[in-house]
Amino acid sequence: MLSFKEASLKAGIGYPTSLRQLAESKKISAPISLKWAIAASFIDSYWYLLGGSKSKLGRPITGLSANDDSNFVRSYRGGAIHFLSSTAGTEAYQQYETQVYFTKLHCINESGEWSSKDEPYGVLAVYAPESGNVLGIKKIPDGGGGHYSVNEGKDYYEGTTGAIWVGPPQPLKIVCALMENDEGDADEIKKKIQDKIQEVVNGALGKLDLDDMALIDGGFMDDALKYLSLGISSIVVGVLGLGDDKIGYTIYPLDKPYITYEELINPDSHPDGRFRFSCVLGDDSEGKYEISFEIVTREFVEVVGPGA
Repeated sequence: MLSFKEASLKAGIGYPTSLRQLAESKKISAPISLKWAIAASFIDSYWYLLGGSKSKLGRPITGLSANDDSNFVRSYRGGAIHFLSSTAGTEAYQQYETQVYFTKLHCINESGEWSSKDEPYGVLAVYAPESGNVLGIKKIPDGGGGHYSVNEGKDYYEGTTGAIWVGPPQPLKIVCALMENDEGDADEIKKKIQDKIQEVVNGALGKLDLDDMALIDGGFMDDALKYLSLGISSIVVGVLGLGDDKIGYTIYPLDKPYITYEELINPDSHPDGRFRFSCVLGDDSEGKYEISFEIVTREFVEVVGPGA
């Protein structure tokens, strides 16, 4: 087992120090125990080694707890890290993984421009504030051409099955931008939209100034989505003039700040255990379309290590 000196140095607060200082650095409240301080030091160090909030485990959702006098655990969005004091061993388990998919584009009605068929394409992004500036983004169609050639009342499915975003379950916001192919470069416009969304996300995170180890509360998420919403209107404006017309853009959900963590880890509340939703973009003059999504949260147990 680690000595007090080794635990202090591993905690990154130097030596000599007091047990109280070591405990405070690990956010352990009274009664203070050297064994608890050492366990917290090991678990926190291992979490950072895995990648911290950007790891498969995501952010912490509980403080340190003990199953018995020697087995300590801390829970995260996507799993848990255990420390066994008798062997000074640390092990991490992934238990949840959330995947966001585009499922179909439905043409409600075309634009009414009889000179040519409507040729829409979309840029879809998943905003996950807890994971820092990690942003999932996907252009549809992803394969088989730069755009769809649509007929009113028909459904169009993705040529590939890759997820837009994969990570530990956490509050999410979906950004949808639908464009009409004219003379622009769809890949260039996707890149411009991606850069603009990332700029908005980085700006929001810069205002949040979040401690990486802090437990998340509703106030953080409300602020994160408030800053995103303030910048969202400028996203598509920044790509106008590149040759393609905007059909519409939106963020989901509109009736509440975000898709909640609880919705993602309770799939029984959704048909077939899958969270399905859609966004309607456009109007009768520009064409109107419904974009559908599906979110799947897998539950399993798998050991994870650094670099996994």
